[in-house]
Amino acid sequence: MENEFGQAMVNFGEATKGSGPADETLMEQLTNQYIALTRKYADDIGNAQVKQRLTDALPQVQPWCLPCGVTLLRESAKY
Repeated sequence: MENEFGQAMVNFGEATKGSGPADETLMEQLTNQYIALTRKYADDIGNAQVKQRLTDALPQVQPWCLPCGVTLLRESAKY
């Protein structure tokens, strides 16, 4: 589980490195995959941890994809 979350953060980092803007389509895809990952493990880690992980992903995602940040916030509000 932790490896999957770690890999998701690496994927975000790789998508946002470089001097140009990140590919918004890719960022949306990675955001949706991350949300699916938190849902997959929600029963194991609990609602508070799901909300924390979604909130912690915001600084890495939102500067590159504002709609992705909104998606993460909406998802975190469910927990």
